[in-house]
Amino acid sequence: MARLGLLCTTVAFGASLICATASAQEAALEQRDPLEHLNRAVFSFNHSLHDTVLRPVSGAYAALPEGVQKGVDNFFSNLREPVVTVASALQGDGSNSVKSAGRFVVNSTAGIGGIFDVATPLGLVSRPEDLGLTLCHYGVPQGPYLVLPLIGPSNGRDFAALAATYAVTYNLVGSHTLPYLAVDGAVAHAADDGTHEHDLPDFYAVTREAYLSKRALACEDALGPDMLKASPYGQVTLRTAALDTSTIDASEALDDAEQLIDDLESEAEDALEELTPDASPQPEQPASNNAG
Repeated sequence: MARLGLLCTTVAFGASLICATASAQEAALEQRDPLEHLNRAVFSFNHSLHDTVLRPVSGAYAALPEGVQKGVDNFFSNLREPVVTVASALQGDGSNSVKSAGRFVVNSTAGIGGIFDVATPLGLVSRPEDLGLTLCHYGVPQGPYLVLPLIGPSNGRDFAALAATYAVTYNLVGSHTLPYLAVDGAVAHAADDGTHEHDLPDFYAVTREAYLSKRALACEDALGPDMLKASPYGQVTLRTAALDTSTIDASEALDDAEQLIDDLESEAEDALEELTPDASPQPEQPASNNAG
């Protein structure tokens, strides 16, 4: 009976601990994503737009020769380099700023407008930076998680940086800013189309956590330059797909979950058997003959 009481106390304590942890996690999530309802609606809109508009563009882009795709990607990557130059300078990183400016000049000239990346073989390799990372460098908090129409995941800090980047670009390019950003975004979507496969359960939450983790690591300079790439709208992104769903075997994951449940049930049965008095049948005693 004492062991049963101890088990009940342990279970009750564990349940309360789980509930407290869950409440803390919910509170933390509410602080990070207070606009979740609105964000999910925008997230759904963005993926509907991708499926109906951008996926055909991606198909046409994929049909181009690999060399042409590489040239287009190099061209737009080169046009993003000035943002890296300015962001690095604002962070006080003169070395990276000079390398970025050198890349832009060399690729814009010798690389024929950036179509060819001739700066990398020359050793001019810069670490991608953006104005959002610059704000992080000066301690500006990230603010609430946001999903922006057409653009996708962001947060309060990155949205402010994006607005500043757009304002500067508009002052330089004028009325051509929106068409340029639209084409740049379409090319980026086409090049990374695999990242838009959303067959995972609650893909919104998966995308949110991936984005927040990626930005946190980038803010801490925990990612190497070879892992990062300047993306449209003046924001650094992962060079490779952040979410590669092709490596996830859903049936295997389900089998693992079922095996875990079976193991837990087996352990529970063993624990109950230890607490239950031995009920195995005892050998029958011969009836005593009281007859004198």
